[in-house]
Amino acid sequence: FHGFVEAEPWLSFGGPYRNPEDMAAIYREVHFSWAIDFFEQGLNSEWLLPNRLYEGCRFGAVPISMGNTETGRFLDRQGIGVLLPQATPEALEAALGDMEEHHFGTLRARVHARNPRTWSHDRGDCRALVEKLRGLACVPDPYAAEALA
Repeated sequence: FHGFVEAEPWLSFGGPYRNPEDMAAIYREVHFSWAIDFFEQGLNSEWLLPNRLYEGCRFGAVPISMGNTETGRFLDRQGIGVLLPQATPEALEAALGDMEEHHFGTLRARVHARNPRTWSHDRGDCRALVEKLRGLACVPDPYAAEALA
């Protein structure tokens, strides 16, 4: 791993970090966040919203995604990010290669303009979710009686 990173001129490894304590400092150093997932391409990767999407946007990084995934559709609804037709060097070059500082500033301002609660939740939100789940657990299954008959 370390040899691979050292051989790449535009890649660095800063070592372990604490989440959430170190996240603001980490994201302050980047312009964009890669919100494309290839782990289960064609399956889960098509409909997930990766954690790095929330982390990056919370701290103002402009997300990059593919337009034909749920992440891309989410970003489109939010009016933020850079959407690629495919995850290729050519598509990335076309989207970012001639980008001027003013255009990047507009993209970043759109991320900052989103409601911060889009990216993180507080204790009250967690309690509300638990209550919602508790209520769902108490709802009788309308098909249970049929299964016993």
